[in-house]
Amino acid sequence: MDNLAEQLDSVMISVWETMIGSDIKSTAVRSPWKGETEMAMMACIQITGGWEGAVTIECTASHARHMAETMFCMEPGEAAEDEVLDAFGELVNVVGGNVKAILAGSADLSLPAVTTGIDYRVVVPGSTEKCRLAFESEGNHIRVGLLARQA
Repeated sequence: MDNLAEQLDSVMISVWETMIGSDIKSTAVRSPWKGETEMAMMACIQITGGWEGAVTIECTASHARHMAETMFCMEPGEAAEDEVLDAFGELVNVVGGNVKAILAGSADLSLPAVTTGIDYRVVVPGSTEKCRLAFESEGNHIRVGLLARQA
């Protein structure tokens, strides 16, 4: 794992344990991710400035709902769709902010975007994947990606 991937791994574990309050561990990237029958969610935030790219986080929609209910101290099944979207967007925002802090130079974050579906595709034009990490928390799989804009 290169230095940037190691830093992203540390950021994700720290943010997860702080915001969600549950253990998370690095695991092998599951492939293929697509084609599963359960609805998935992806949150994306772009970084612009001295370094340009994006951070993505993916998990199942049911796990995103569980995260939102944990973050907002709700009972299981209580979170509305807007609350799930807000919580998942805030998670990628905090991870992106931590990634921004470890990059050289000044940078800004976009507003987070959240996509939901079974068979979706998210493209950040002009970027390539720098790293993709996988995690497991409470039996659920989470993937985090770091995309860099090509010069």
